[in-house]
Amino acid sequence: MSYRKKEEYLKVLEEQIRCKKARSQVVEEIRGHMEEQEAFYLSEGLTQEEAEEETVKEMGDPVEAGAALAQRFTRTTEARYIWWIKSCGEV
Repeated sequence: MSYRKKEEYLKVLEEQIRCKKARSQVVEEIRGHMEEQEAFYLSEGLTQEEAEEETVKEMGDPVEAGAALAQRFTRTTEARYIWWIKSCGEV
């Protein structure tokens, strides 16, 4: 399946993460990276639509990416990641 839009990609990725506590924070982190990449493509002269499509393509398969992220979140690592996100936000 081809994912052309960022929000569609993020929705599919989010569905792969079983940890409800980490899900939204992980998606926001990935969204931030995608927005940075889109900005780069825009600065290179691509249209908004082209920049979004290239960014999504570059991210790879959202099912595979989400599954890989989900494996990182056991109950122990979930708490560490949430702590890390919160502490980074306060720095």
